[in-house]
Amino acid sequence: MATSLRLPPELEADLKRLAVAHSRSVHGEMLYALKQYVQQTRERGFIVDQRLQAIARQAIDEARAEGMGEADAKWMAQGAVMREGRNQGVIGEELSAEMQAAIAEVVKQELK
Repeated sequence: MATSLRLPPELEADLKRLAVAHSRSVHGEMLYALKQYVQQTRERGFIVDQRLQAIARQAIDEARAEGMGEADAKWMAQGAVMREGRNQGVIGEELSAEMQAAIAEVVKQELK
């Protein structure tokens, strides 16, 4: 994938310094940084897997079968995904804004 990206001057300068320190091109440094970000995100459980999608879908189907409306189905699905995340040890009692957004997006996709 080819893309162009406008970087804030401070970030560009930092990337250039890191590239020199690591004997890489700025492009190589950006690829390395992005790979590290994706790996850390996976480790924290922010990348949604098919299992969470299936859990959300099942909760939505059950809520609908019980005659619940879409809003209730949404909340039931979000609760089911949160429970699974806690069971996996990915999230604790308090949810970060990123995790809340990820869970809401999973449920939104499954409600379609």
